[in-house]
Amino acid sequence: MNLTTISFHLRKKFNNRILKEKTYNTYAEAAEKCKRSLYEDNAIVQLLADKAKDNSFTTPTSKPLNPGCLALADVISRHLIEYPGKLVTVIDFGGGNGDYYYNTRRVLNNDVQLKWVVVETPAMAQVLQPYQTKELFFADTIEKAMSLVDNKLDILFTSGTLQVMPDPYQTIEMLCNTNSNYMVFHRQSLSLENFDIISIQTSLLSWHGSTKLPENFKEKIIKYPYTSIQRSRFEDQLKNTKYQLLYTFDEGTGVKRVNNYNVKGTSYIYKRS
Repeated sequence: MNLTTISFHLRKKFNNRILKEKTYNTYAEAAEKCKRSLYEDNAIVQLLADKAKDNSFTTPTSKPLNPGCLALADVISRHLIEYPGKLVTVIDFGGGNGDYYYNTRRVLNNDVQLKWVVVETPAMAQVLQPYQTKELFFADTIEKAMSLVDNKLDILFTSGTLQVMPDPYQTIEMLCNTNSNYMVFHRQSLSLENFDIISIQTSLLSWHGSTKLPENFKEKIIKYPYTSIQRSRFEDQLKNTKYQLLYTFDEGTGVKRVNNYNVKGTSYIYKRS
């Protein structure tokens, strides 16, 4: 454990016990306090690219599957019951270096054909181009991703990404407009208060992405705005679309606790009516 890590944990422990965490009225106000390129921080981009180079990243392992992968496997199976033998198209909004693709692939039969497009920041999508495969692709906008799947989308998946978007509700509308057959909103940090909870997430660089850290890795502290949107508003927005809720399950790994505000972590699976 280096000095950066020790300092981070001591500061966090002190703040949690002594200080009330500052919240903000808008994403822009929180972003101004971060004084960096937010989620496009070059260190995050380079780390995920370095992790993509690791051969173990693309091969099956015995580590436990993320519940989001099981939800993806479920909706892929549901879709193939309706359309057996069909190529399944997936857009993974905010999917990093393709971790969900590789781990979901572990539980699918080899004869299942996928076309999986990760939508990431421009910097991330560019640096990950060399790691595309015959099934996995990277794009920097939803429009480009839709073009790659010929504007016929079977599954829209996103995990813990709405929390870091400048306008989460506009993002939800954009994702619904893909007209995907299924939508999976995984690891949503939702405010049970009658307002959004906007704060600053402080994390270690090493927390980003899975698999082992590259050689000569240097730890650093990353900061970016983080919003737990209102659960009632999120659910109402989806009710007013062509999508029907199939089921939910608790998933607390995406939750950020702020002061004594009530928040809940949940995943939602929808099907187009």
